[in-house]
Formats: sequence, C-alpha cells, structure tokens
Amino acid sequence: LRSHIDNLDIKGIVEGASGVLSLTDLSRVCVHTGEFVVSVFKSGFIDPSDEAQALEFGVRAAASYAETGRHLGRDRIEQFPHGFSLSRGGRVEVLELLKLYSGCELAGGSCFAEVEDYCVVGVPVLRCETPVTTVGLGDTFTAATFLRELELAKNKSS
Repeated sequence: LRSHIDNLDIKGIVEGASGVLSLTDLSRVCVHTGEFVVSVFKSGFIDPSDEAQALEFGVRAAASYAETGRHLGRDRIEQFPHGFSLSRGGRVEVLELLKLYSGCELAGGSCFAEVEDYCVVGVPVLRCETPVTTVGLGDTFTAATFLRELELAKNKSS
C-alpha cells in the first residue's frame, strides 16, 4: 500500500485508495493534491455525475478563497471564476483515467472510470496565479464539496 501512496500520480492514488477501501468499512476516499482531486468510492455510494458536480463546486470554492482570502458566498462560487484556468498537470492526470481504465469525460473537465468494484472521479483544480492565501484551501474544498453533495442528495429525494 505504501508504494501506491508514495506515487502522487492519479494511478498511484487510485490504487492506494482502492486498497484502503478494500481493507476498511469506508465507502469513499477522496484525495486533493495541488493539481487535481480524485475520489474513489464503492459503486452505488453516490452517483458519479453528482460526485463530479460536488468536487467541481469544491474546486471553485477553493479557487475563490485562494484569490481573495475570504469566503464571498455562493454566487461567487457558482460562477466559473474569471482569470482562472484548469491546472495543466491536473488535466493530464485526470485524462489518464480515460487511458488507464477506459473512462469517460464529464462536463467541466472531469473524468469518470470504473475500476474493479469502485467508481473513480477525477477533477483538475483551478489555478490561481497570485493567491492571497493557501492556508485553508483543503478545508474549504472539503466543506464546499460536502455541502454540494448534501444539496444534490436533498434534490433527488424531493
């Protein structure tokens, strides 16, 4: 397992996360790097397109926070932040899901694949060339992603 975790490419993370899931009662492992986010989860845990939407929302929230150092509200997050671009390195890694696991591309630059009994969604991060802060980006990403997942689940049950 250690050898998979030491490789911060998407293949190593997917293999490491799959290993963690197979050894535990967890339903999902989500890893965010400086270039991309990858979520590996048990089939049926969440709809892959919902997971992609939630991860993309989290990425936008983190980019907005990096740019301003503040949380400026939902309207700011909902807009695709101007002046940002998808991480090139992250985009390359996320596209590896297509090559490695015969995945498919989703809206927003995300990719989805099935690996054994797991679903995998990868999302490149948005690059902020002159961040005001980098402290708290992971917390911002995680909270925003979770919020969006709750909203999507509530909308489906209504």
